[in-house]
Amino acid sequence: MTAQHHGRHLTMAVAMRVYNSERFVGDHLRSLITQSVVPDEIVIGDDGSTDGTRAVIETVRSEAAARPESAGIVWTLLPSEHHGIAGNIERTMAACTADIVVVCDHDDISYPDRFERIRDAFESRPALLFVHGDADLIDETGASMGARLAATQAVSEWERGRYRAGEALDVLIRRNIVTGATAAFRRELLQSATPFPRSWVYDEWLGIVAAGLGGTDYLDDPTIGYRQHSSNKTGVRRRGVRERMALLLAPGAARNERLRTRAEVLVSRFESLGDRVPPARLALAQQKRDHERARNAFPVNRLRRAIPVLRAASTGAYGRFARGRKDVLLDLVQPIR
Repeated sequence: MTAQHHGRHLTMAVAMRVYNSERFVGDHLRSLITQSVVPDEIVIGDDGSTDGTRAVIETVRSEAAARPESAGIVWTLLPSEHHGIAGNIERTMAACTADIVVVCDHDDISYPDRFERIRDAFESRPALLFVHGDADLIDETGASMGARLAATQAVSEWERGRYRAGEALDVLIRRNIVTGATAAFRRELLQSATPFPRSWVYDEWLGIVAAGLGGTDYLDDPTIGYRQHSSNKTGVRRRGVRERMALLLAPGAARNERLRTRAEVLVSRFESLGDRVPPARLALAQQKRDHERARNAFPVNRLRRAIPVLRAASTGAYGRFARGRKDVLLDLVQPIR
């Protein structure tokens, strides 16, 4: 049976991390309790808020209990303790018990059919482990900014095509396009992806591990309003010319070391998953690791560095494992110290 799980619909959980979120969290929670398919559980990890966040949560929980459609939601508010962003989202996800975990940032708005669309995607494809996708950008007031996340990320038709072909790893091995605020995954993915390595952000890590296992997809139509405001920990922003020039001239040693470490961690995790990761995908990760090791070992002197950089570029390695000409230029110009 592919449309349902053991003869029933898949259950749905919200994983939401909050910290001093009283300004926006009520709006997002209200958009969750009025879904066309309401979540079965809402799990909230509070990272030690000092404002009225928990009071707002309790208010919306009371509103949900008064609505027949949402009265059955099981709410779990984890102890208000400081764990940091990575630790807090990991404990929040681990506390979810439903089949599907939907990541919900405290300051966004979920569209009314978000959970229905996500459930349909997973029920129609039993091998699917992880989905993410596009979003509409909204401002602090919730008004449309007239732009979408995929456009600001410059998600290409080639990248969408690789996703459609079931080869999202070809995309994510080059660069991250996963935004956690849009993501959902089968809870069983946590068995392969946890503990989250600190060299990776949780959302890109979940996406790339699922891609290695063969189960990552992209939803083209936006499912959320992705709020942009001054206190965003993450968000969408285009770099200006001066900032791009400063980046080009900034020391690149720490970045190269970070990329090498991340690639090695990925290979190690894929190897630990055994034959669940097809040989071709493991080989791709190993080639990515070798490419980042080579970049990390480039000579400090720019003239001496040019030969190995251009040699790697001629093989197509920068196109397969990095951002193409952008990273070629960085490796040719950036100082390494």
